[in-house]
Amino acid sequence: MIRRFILYLIFICASIIWTILFECYELYLLTVVLIVMPFLMILLMWLSSAHLKVSHAIPKDKAEKGEKIPITINIDNKGFLPAILLKIKLTCTNELYNLSTEEIFEIPTLKRGKQSYIFALKSQYCGNIKITLNQIELCDYFGLFSIKKRVRLEKIIPVTPKLRVIEDAQIPVNVYVCMDGQTYSKNKEGDDVSEIFDIREYREGDELHKVHWKLSAKKDTLIVKELSLPLSSGMVIMMEMCVNNDDNSSTILDTIIDTVIAMSLYLQEREFVHYIAWHDGVSDKCSRIKVTPDMPISEIFANIYKSKIYSDGERVISSYNLSYFEEQQSHVYYISAVKDESLLQKLRMGRENTLLNYICVLLNEYEIDDEYTKIFEANDIKIQYVTCDNIDNTINNIEF
Repeated sequence: MIRRFILYLIFICASIIWTILFECYELYLLTVVLIVMPFLMILLMWLSSAHLKVSHAIPKDKAEKGEKIPITINIDNKGFLPAILLKIKLTCTNELYNLSTEEIFEIPTLKRGKQSYIFALKSQYCGNIKITLNQIELCDYFGLFSIKKRVRLEKIIPVTPKLRVIEDAQIPVNVYVCMDGQTYSKNKEGDDVSEIFDIREYREGDELHKVHWKLSAKKDTLIVKELSLPLSSGMVIMMEMCVNNDDNSSTILDTIIDTVIAMSLYLQEREFVHYIAWHDGVSDKCSRIKVTPDMPISEIFANIYKSKIYSDGERVISSYNLSYFEEQQSHVYYISAVKDESLLQKLRMGRENTLLNYICVLLNEYEIDDEYTKIFEANDIKIQYVTCDNIDNTINNIEF
C-alpha cells in the first residue's frame, strides 16, 4: 500500500507539472480528479465500514496439539457498495508459553449480502490458545488508503498434548498403599477435598469451589471450607515447568507435559490416587492437584495451563518441600530437563523412606550422560530418560 501511495504522489506531481507546462484542459481535469479522488475514496470507505459487521465462529472447544482448528469468519455487508479488499487480522496467543502469532487474511466482500469464509489455525505447542480478532482493515478500490475498524472477538481453546500410552510398566508392590487410613495434620490446612480441616467466613480471594453452600444458606452469609492436609501423600509426580529461552525450550516443556499426562493416565486407569505438583510462576509457590480415578483429564489441563513458566532452573522441589514439609510420600517422580547434581540433596531432603525416580527429558539420546546417571543411581535415585526425538518409545519404557 505504501508503494502504491508513493506512485500515486509521483503521478499527481507529474500531472500538475504537465498542466502548468502545456496548459491543456484535459490535463487540468485529470489533475483535479487526482486531487479529489482521495477524499472521495475515504468517504466511500467510511460509508462501507459503517454498514459492515464481522463475526467469527469456532465450533471446537478443545483441540489436540497439531490439530487444525477451523475458524469461520462471517461478513455481513448491509451497504450498497462492495469492498474490494477487507483485511482481517487474527492473533493466536499461547498463554502458557506467552507466544503470539498473527495471521492476516485478505478477502473481498459483496454489496448487500452475507458471506462466510473458513480458515484453519493450529498450535505447535499445548496450552490455552487465545484466538482474538482484533481489527479489520477496509481498503479502497485502488489500494491507496484504508480505514481500520476495531472489533473485539476472542475465544480460548485448550490445546492438549497427544495422549500417549504406557503399556508395559509394572507397579511395584509397595505402591499399593491404603489411602483410607490416612491421617491429617491438626495444625495446617491443605488441599484434600475428601476431608474438611475447618470452616470460616468468606474472605476476598477465596475460591468459589470451597464455599459450603448449604451451610451458607443457613447462616445467611458465605461460609468457606478449609481443606485438610494429609500427612501421607502416597505417589507424587513433580513437573519442572522451566524453559531456558532457547529455540528448543518449548519443545522440551511440551515433552515434560506429555510425560506427566501419560504417567497420570496410566495410574488413573489402574485406580491409583496420586498427586501432580508444579511450581506456579504466577503465585510463586507450589501448586498441587489430587488426581482420582474418576477425575476428567480436562481438569488436569485446566489447572496446569493457568500457571506461568519460569527460566531459572529447579523450583518445584524447593517449593514442594516448603509447602508440604509435614508429609511423607511413598513414591516421588521428578520430571525435568534440569541437569544438576544439587538435585540429589533436594530430592533426598526428608525422604529417607521414599522411593525416588528422576525422569530427565532431553532432546535426543546423544545428550545422555552415563556419569551423571551413575551419580544418581549411587544415591538410590532411579534415573530414566525421555527424549523429544523418540518420545513415544521412551515414554512407553518408563518404569514405575
